[in-house]
Amino acid sequence: AEYMGTRFGSGPEVAVGLRKKLKEFPRIKADDEPTRIRDLADLCKVVEINVRFIPELSDLNMSTGLSIVRCKLPSWVDNKWIEKGGQYEESQGFHPPFAFFCEFIRGIAKKSCSPHFQKPNLDQDKVVKKTDVAGTKTKDKLGNSKGQTTQHRVLKTD
Repeated sequence: AEYMGTRFGSGPEVAVGLRKKLKEFPRIKADDEPTRIRDLADLCKVVEINVRFIPELSDLNMSTGLSIVRCKLPSWVDNKWIEKGGQYEESQGFHPPFAFFCEFIRGIAKKSCSPHFQKPNLDQDKVVKKTDVAGTKTKDKLGNSKGQTTQHRVLKTD
């Protein structure tokens, strides 16, 4: 334990560092959802391990402490957490601990990163061709093409 303290800092110092990582973690947006949810699950696992040993992190076991993480979630994940956490609270009589939240996030990450559940890209077999509506192209003063263009979607025939 003494080595760990000199190597990584005291419990309060570790708590400050982990809170900073949680606070600075970006809000998860739709275009990077699966990998960012997995990244958040990984960070939560590190924090979860430390919650057991560092009293300064124990507030993550309460709803007010957990808000630092929940505000990063896409609304659909937060809504699932409200349902899952609510069921826990009804059956146990108290707010779910951080470890339960981490297990929940790991499950969401596993499902959302699975190739079996990836959202299909319906445009991956299509190419876009641009054609000049007028049939002729004009150049501006800088030599760039001008004129109206329209897009036509064409299936690949490879």
